[in-house]
Amino acid sequence: MRHGPWLFLVMVSGTTPVLADLQHLEDEALADVRGQGGFTLETELQLGLDRLSYLDDGQTIQLEGLHLGSSEQDDRGAYHQVRVNIDHGAALNLDYLVTDRRIEFGDVRLAGAPGVGMGGVFFDHSLQGSFRLRAGGVTGGAGYSFDSAYTMTGGRLGYRTNGNEVFLDDVWMDVEALGMTLDLVGTALRLEAPHVRGQWRVGAIRYSDNPLNHGRSRDLGSGDWLPSYGGLEGDYELSTITLIQAGGRRGEGVRLDHEARLNTASFIYLDDGHPLAFKDISGDFRVNDLRLDVDVDGQGRPALALTATGVDGALSIGALALGDQGQSLGAVNFRFLFQDHIFAGRQYRNAVYLQGGGHPDAGPQGL
Repeated sequence: MRHGPWLFLVMVSGTTPVLADLQHLEDEALADVRGQGGFTLETELQLGLDRLSYLDDGQTIQLEGLHLGSSEQDDRGAYHQVRVNIDHGAALNLDYLVTDRRIEFGDVRLAGAPGVGMGGVFFDHSLQGSFRLRAGGVTGGAGYSFDSAYTMTGGRLGYRTNGNEVFLDDVWMDVEALGMTLDLVGTALRLEAPHVRGQWRVGAIRYSDNPLNHGRSRDLGSGDWLPSYGGLEGDYELSTITLIQAGGRRGEGVRLDHEARLNTASFIYLDDGHPLAFKDISGDFRVNDLRLDVDVDGQGRPALALTATGVDGALSIGALALGDQGQSLGAVNFRFLFQDHIFAGRQYRNAVYLQGGGHPDAGPQGL
């Protein structure tokens, strides 16, 4: 584990002194707080773990080469600033700023399949936002209610395998989620988000076959911009309810039930600035009894298994527009239902198995 100059997370281990400065906020910064104090915590955080393992019925899936730090300088940490206060309603308020942070893992491996991996993921970003937590869930009793809002800039989200990578570059996102609640209902955690709205933009979808680039927009050798497959942008307003429980399809694991209502949305693909737009989108979506297990597929090969009893929903696209003039190609409406079914004497299941190895000619990493 590597430590930045002001690392506070290692307090849990009790082996490293804490050097973060605590500062009282100015009075004007706490104008909305009645009779309460507050403090500011600043840290430069760098964290490395060789391996993080999850055990499920004796099977193991491993995240290898975990790293948190600066996306621009390998030997530096990411800067974090958190302002903390408690207001007159006994709510905990956090205002935070994160700059130049990279979260990544180098590979995903199944212990039952040595020598092959699924590849790694990296996520670069800067964040500025606020979070408000208070007691009382959806019924007003035990549980929690919270509001969250943030703006993300300079984002990159990429997948790496065998030295090659494809990533979303120059990602911007603005999100507001108000009135969320977290409750324990029976044996399930219930997370409800009645109002979530957001806007987002992806400057380019890029590809690199130079292992040294690692999330850079320009090739380190030639200095040229990496190839782009175009850009994306959109907005949305939705509500969701999610239930999380213990128990896989067989033995240990995780169960998830989810439903979402999409009130309005748009999605635009940009090719050299020319748009293909899906406008006035609305609909609903349900995932019933989704199970996550570390298991084996029908041929006995180790895999990360995703199985669901059913997935259904409906989607309406008010206008499909093409070109700078926004000429409409018409509207689209459709419904869908995925469930286990026997067709022509053969049984089909809602099951997806993720395995490491990829194409045999491409190398030891891949899906």
